[in-house]
Amino acid sequence: MFMLQNELSRVVEELRQAEEVQRNTEAARRRLEAELREMAVRLEQAEHVALREGKRIVAKLQSRVRRLTVYAYYQRRV
Repeated sequence: MFMLQNELSRVVEELRQAEEVQRNTEAARRRLEAELREMAVRLEQAEHVALREGKRIVAKLQSRVRRLTVYAYYQRRV
């Protein structure tokens, strides 16, 4: 009878530890999922900024090319 109680206590402790591991794993999974969602939002924002800035830079360079083209045209005429 004493051996059965010891075995039962051991099994109950193993179960408690397994449940604790499961709870910790689940909590870690939820934290990682939240972090992943946050990172996805930040990535989307960064892509938006990069696209907007890229368009701005292209427009600025196109304007400069136009000015230089006009300048070169008038330099050839002089």
